[in-house]
Amino acid sequence: MDRKKKVLIVNDELQYGGSDFVAVRLQQNLNPEQFECVYCVRHDHKGPYEAKLEKTGVRIIHQPDSELGYIKSYLFFKRLFKEEHFDIVHSHLLFYSALVLMAAKNSGIKKRVAHSHFSQS
Repeated sequence: MDRKKKVLIVNDELQYGGSDFVAVRLQQNLNPEQFECVYCVRHDHKGPYEAKLEKTGVRIIHQPDSELGYIKSYLFFKRLFKEEHFDIVHSHLLFYSALVLMAAKNSGIKKRVAHSHFSQS
C-alpha cells in the first residue's frame, strides 16, 4: 500500500460552527488509512473544538501570534512546508488563503485548495 497522503487543514481558531465545522466534517469523512490530517490554526490560544479533535488523535499546530502578518505568515508557512512535507493544503482562511497557497505552491505542493465560506457580496 502507498503511504498516506499528508493533508494540512488551515483555519482560524476552531469553534463549533461555520468554516470550522465544515473543515472538521470534511476531515472526519476522509479514510484515515489513506490520509493523515494535520490542522494549522492561526493564533496561540486554543479554540473550544480543539480538545475534542485532539482526542481523536489529530495533531494541531498553532501559528503563533508573533508570526502573524503577511510577510511573517508567508515565512511561517514556508518553514512549515519544508519541515512537514505535506501533499495537500486545504485553506479555509477568509483573507489569507492566497498567501498560504502561494507559500504551498512555492514549496512544491501540487494540490492546493482555497475553500471560501464568505456569505456576503
